[in-house]
This record gives sequence, structure tokens and C-alpha cells, in this order.
Amino acid sequence: MRDVNNPLYLPQSKVYTGCFAFGPVIVTPDEIADPYALTLRCRVVRGGREVFAGEASTGQLKRRFEEIVSWLLRSNEIRTGTVLSTGTGIIQPLDVGLEEGDVVTLSCPELGELTNAVTLV
Repeated sequence: MRDVNNPLYLPQSKVYTGCFAFGPVIVTPDEIADPYALTLRCRVVRGGREVFAGEASTGQLKRRFEEIVSWLLRSNEIRTGTVLSTGTGIIQPLDVGLEEGDVVTLSCPELGELTNAVTLV
């Protein structure tokens, strides 16, 4: 549920209980030929009807993974299995906030597809 006073809702998107899902697989850097050439797609279906579809590319990242990791390592111990989430760059319009019962599908041809239903926790 989107706070209209915070239209990008970025802090909330990863900190609330039940608001962060990843998958369907985890890959290591050697398994992806070019990590900056991945197309990510998002689709939101409400009541059987698509209400949003968008896409972005990892080539649009403002910072390279090495730079992001270097900043993270400056003041944090990073253990094996740590997941670094950068977001996708796909932002729904303000009039299409998520609602309970929506079905959100994120996909990337090189990685697969992840589908989750929105539920209130």
C-alpha cells in the first residue's frame, strides 16, 4: 500500500515484513555473461486484468556492482549468502499502487520468473 506522501515508496519496499522476495534462482557472477545486459520485466494483474507492465535493463544502473559492493564493505561485514538488492528501476504510476489480491510477476529471460500474490500482513 503506497504512501502518497512518499511517491517512490523506496524505503518501505524492502523493510516491511513480507515485502522482499527474490528468486526464482540465485546465480553467481560467472553464470551471467554480462550483468549489465539483463532485461527485467514487471507485470501486475488485478482481478484477471493487467493493470501495469514495465521493464528496465541492468544497463540503466547508475552505479556498477563493484562500486555498490565497495561502499557496502566499508562499514559492514558481508557474509556468504548475503543478497544485495538494488531495485529494478521499474516504478508504477501513482494511480496503480499495489492492492491486496494483486499478482505481481517479475521476469528476466536469463534468470526465470517470480510470481507473488499481494497480501496484507
